[in-house]
Amino acid sequence: MSVKPRFIMCICTGQCPGFKSLDLWELINTVRREMDVEYALVHPQLCVDDGDRFLKDYIKNDGLYIIGACDPKMQRKMMKEAFEAA
Repeated sequence: MSVKPRFIMCICTGQCPGFKSLDLWELINTVRREMDVEYALVHPQLCVDDGDRFLKDYIKNDGLYIIGACDPKMQRKMMKEAFEAA
C-alpha cells in the first residue's frame, strides 16, 4: 500500500501579498479532492517559533508531506531544520 501525502498549508497570517486574493477553503477542498492526499490542514505561520515546533512535533519519518507556503526558497531554509530533526 502506498503512503498518501499529507498537505500542510501555511497562510502567513493572511498578510503575504500573494495570499490576498486566495480563497483558502476552496484551495484546501481542491487539494483534498484532486491530489489524493491523506488529509489537508492549515497552519497560520510555519516560519515562526510555534510553527517550527509544530513541524518538529508533527513530521514523522514515515510520512510524505507537501507544504504550501510563500516563497519556496525562504521556506526551504526555514523548514530544513525541522525536517532534519524529524
